[in-house]
Amino acid sequence: MSAEHNGGLMCQAREKCARCSNHLCDKRLENEPTPKATGRIRIIKIPAGEAPLEVRRAWVGLELPCDPVCGYPDSGSEIGVVSKEPLRFNRYGYSVPQAEAIAILVRHAPAAAAWWRDHCFPRAEGTCFGFGEDEAEIISGVTLQKLTEVPDECMGDPDR
Repeated sequence: MSAEHNGGLMCQAREKCARCSNHLCDKRLENEPTPKATGRIRIIKIPAGEAPLEVRRAWVGLELPCDPVCGYPDSGSEIGVVSKEPLRFNRYGYSVPQAEAIAILVRHAPAAAAWWRDHCFPRAEGTCFGFGEDEAEIISGVTLQKLTEVPDECMGDPDR
């Protein structure tokens, strides 16, 4: 989800950006399909994250494409966009393709888009920004991921 998510997704590649030598993050594994951003959300709250407040504030009001499922990051963890450190918890939310999001942002807030570009975003093909569930509203095409808690006594029971 903003990978800042505005965190980011776990770094799976050790490639570096030619402009700033930052590692490219969330490079999908070759056999892993990249989901299509067929959903649409509107950012309604300043997203949490490490980017400066004015950069995060610029997202509010924008309509962005997103993956069709609201859930946890596919990569397993989010990383900070500035610190590049794993976040202590994963947020439930929306994954928005970085390249598409920045292209929309540049029309609304060129200075905010410039900040992302100056910090080597978008990272790699298929990388996403993450926005928390409470930071956006669904416009269309998004299903909420449902998680089921399985009690210990049912673990391994095929008839549960």
